[in-house]
Amino acid sequence: MDISWKSIRAAHVALLLFSLAIASCGFQLRGTTIDREWPPALAQLQLKLDVSQSTVFERTLRDELAQVYRVQLLDNNAPVLAVSGVSRSRRVLSLSSTGKASEYLLQFDAAFSVSDAAGKQLIASQRFRLQREFTVGTENILAKQAEEQRIYDEMQADAARQLLRRVASQMRDRAG
Repeated sequence: MDISWKSIRAAHVALLLFSLAIASCGFQLRGTTIDREWPPALAQLQLKLDVSQSTVFERTLRDELAQVYRVQLLDNNAPVLAVSGVSRSRRVLSLSSTGKASEYLLQFDAAFSVSDAAGKQLIASQRFRLQREFTVGTENILAKQAEEQRIYDEMQADAARQLLRRVASQMRDRAG
């Protein structure tokens, strides 16, 4: 295999031109700049969750706050991000010809609010919901149950990230 310097140089030039084209059109990976800007007023934060057990939602919230946004989580004397009404549900969307559920609507609900350390509300309580459709076949029921759990886990992680983006955005709007 004979690779000439011309072909290597052409590949480098093509890669450079492709990179310039992508950068010039404004493309950014999600979460690389504005999404990751956290309000300085919330650099230290109390996280109050109405969750009876550790969930993907709670773990993702804590991980994103600490690792991505570099928020110091405290037990008191800091603004409070309160999350309540966390629930998940499953509703039948369609039935098969035999009368069994063949498609479900999976839902994840939660509410959040933000207040300062003195208890003054910074962001009023807001509810949000994520939904996914899930098709169930008659074969391999255990695999379908595992897939349903995976979908719920993905919804919880997505909900946690959406919640944090909403908080950051609303605090930015409030500040300026």
